Order: sequence, then structure tokens, then C-alpha cells
Amino acid sequence: MQLYILKGDGSQSLVRAYNVATAAPRLPRPLGRGVITNIELDPWWYPTEYTRWYFYTKKRIHLPSRVPPESKLNYMGRFKMSLSHRTCRGNIYRIHGNNDKSKIGKRVTGGCIRMHNYEGLELARKLKIGTEVNIHP
Repeated sequence: MQLYILKGDGSQSLVRAYNVATAAPRLPRPLGRGVITNIELDPWWYPTEYTRWYFYTKKRIHLPSRVPPESKLNYMGRFKMSLSHRTCRGNIYRIHGNNDKSKIGKRVTGGCIRMHNYEGLELARKLKIGTEVNIHP
């Protein structure tokens, strides 16, 4: 449950490591190379129909189709970085913020990679669209 930032000069030297939360063990996750396709700070969240059904069925939480940045129900946290990788359902795979610090370091997400909001904001401000991302098991 680590996200590594490596130098892009060909040396692959470690710049920084972050603790993250990753997909629950029962969920497949995309592997291999891709790129960052979009970066947003204080994003709106548009939960899928499945996500809205799951939250209601399992957690008794009614999610609207659009969740504003300041809402406690916004599970994107303070940032989101969309990747060229896709989930098994064909949805965009993301690295995003997290409103529950106790989840970091665990395999508990619905598929995406979650980070502490303050660390992710720092990272999202430094990285650029097109930055290579390589997901390993």
C-alpha cells in the first residue's frame, strides 16, 4: 500500500513514498503502465449508479448523483487524478483524496487509490497531465 514517486531522469531514484489505500482484496485492479489524464482540486464527485446502489444497500446512505466538494459525502476528498487505466467495469481509475484517515494503508477501497488529502494535494500540484503511472501488484 505504497505510492512511489520516482525521478523522471531515467535513474528511477526514489523521490518520495506515500502510504495509500488500495482496492479491497475481492476487487481486481488494473495493472501496468498508463498516464495521468486529468487533475482536479476540490472536485465534484459523480458516483456511478452502482456506487449509489451500493452505498444505499450496504451503508444506508443516499448519495445524490452530484456531490459538491465541501460535502461530507464527497469520497473524492480534496483532489483527484484520473488515470488512463480502467476498472473492471470500464470506469476511470483514479488516485484521489480520502476523508477517513483510518483507511490509509489498507486494502479497503471500491477500486481506486486513496491518499491523505494534504499529501495528495501536494502531489497533484506537482505532477502534470501525461505523467507516467505504473501499477504493480
